[in-house]
Amino acid sequence: MKIIASVMLGSLLLVSQAVAGEVTGDRWKIGVGGYALSDFDANITLEDANSGAGVSISPIETLGMDFNTTVFRVDGGYRFSDAHSLLFSWYRIASTGTKVLGQDIEWDDILIPATARVTSELKYDIFKLGYLWSFYHNDKVELGVGGGVHVTRLSLLMNATFSGSELETQDVNTTVPLPVVMFVIAYQINDKWRWSIDNQWFSLNFETIQGAYNDNTARIEYQAWDNVSVGLGVGVNNLFIEEANSDYVFRYRNRIAGAMLYVATNF
Repeated sequence: MKIIASVMLGSLLLVSQAVAGEVTGDRWKIGVGGYALSDFDANITLEDANSGAGVSISPIETLGMDFNTTVFRVDGGYRFSDAHSLLFSWYRIASTGTKVLGQDIEWDDILIPATARVTSELKYDIFKLGYLWSFYHNDKVELGVGGGVHVTRLSLLMNATFSGSELETQDVNTTVPLPVVMFVIAYQINDKWRWSIDNQWFSLNFETIQGAYNDNTARIEYQAWDNVSVGLGVGVNNLFIEEANSDYVFRYRNRIAGAMLYVATNF
């Protein structure tokens, strides 16, 4: 991951030097706010790399996790010129659960019986970094295409106890960097109001990692003061990742939908 991040950052620096120019308006825009999840559906599969035996579980139904929450989110961008810009975002979804299982689970060669008490923690970090070329941009309309990297960092920790004894379980930690293609459309309604739609997607099959992803976000912003705006948005994204190593094959699917309320500053 460090190598990929370094290459990406170096490439973006080279791009910034090549496309830097005059900017109509501000260069920086940073928005912070809350992302209220209205829908979170996930499925986790862990299989033994040799035998193929494993289990597929739902963090909500099987492990008793609750994802009806609001998470902190950061979005922003830097405009090199009217036609070239850098976009970034980050947020984390995390939950813990404690539940007595209703069925036997074979988790990485360890049989967890139905009456075992399982405490679990899931952390799901999303990082996005991309370059946007606004091939059409005037006072009213901006149309852009670009590419970048989407990094998913996922960790699942489980502790199980049965008849007073703790069972050894396999924790899963994986970081999956995946390329992203993006499309953005924005429209300036008047001096105060602006709406935008951005779409991101990828599909990858490379060595031990497979993945597919799509993310759709719509926003409307109101320029409350000279350098401060407030915004409301809705977003839906779907993710599938698979990582195979010498110990296990890990698969993760999810669907996230929610509403964003944020404050942004531009300078």
